[in-house]
Amino acid sequence: DAPFTFTASASSNLNIIFEYDPALVTIAKQGQKFLLTIVGAGTTVITATQPGNRNYSEAPPVSQTLVVNKAAATVTLGSLSFTYDGTPKPATATTSPAELAVTFSYNGSATPPTAAGSYTVVGTINNSNYQGSASGTLAINMPPVAGVCGSSNGQTFRTAPATERHVHARDHRRHSNQGRIGPLPHARVRDVARAALGDV
Repeated sequence: DAPFTFTASASSNLNIIFEYDPALVTIAKQGQKFLLTIVGAGTTVITATQPGNRNYSEAPPVSQTLVVNKAAATVTLGSLSFTYDGTPKPATATTSPAELAVTFSYNGSATPPTAAGSYTVVGTINNSNYQGSASGTLAINMPPVAGVCGSSNGQTFRTAPATERHVHARDHRRHSNQGRIGPLPHARVRDVARAALGDV
């Protein structure tokens, strides 16, 4: 929040002294008022004292608890899609305000995943003055299956992907059928016999 002013006074009109946590707030005199500036989130007890002088006794201290909540920040996750290669795959994040520290969990674990699959990622800001988080899904995909090459008896061979093997098998059946002679019609058989033996 923005700095704000407040008043404090003693019946003796003596100066008032404040005690507080300087990591969270600062207090400075500003005319007849005091200016309080918030510098961090947390809880502090502000105590006002008036020590007195030769004419006035010390006044009883007065305390007030001040709670400063963390400011909201946004998290945007990145690097959520990978191809499996056996190495850990951590997510990334950007924040607003920029460059805030972010901690990650993957299906509840702090360890980035290695195996192929889908993982629920939660990125949470780790900062004393800001809070925020975001969730998403990290995917590690298996790489495409490639053909396998090798050789045997001096001949090179390659195992084709399934779709290519299907096409080759279909073409092989078609060529085999084209070279096969099936039963001829009866009239055709007689013609062949006459050509070979003459009329009988």
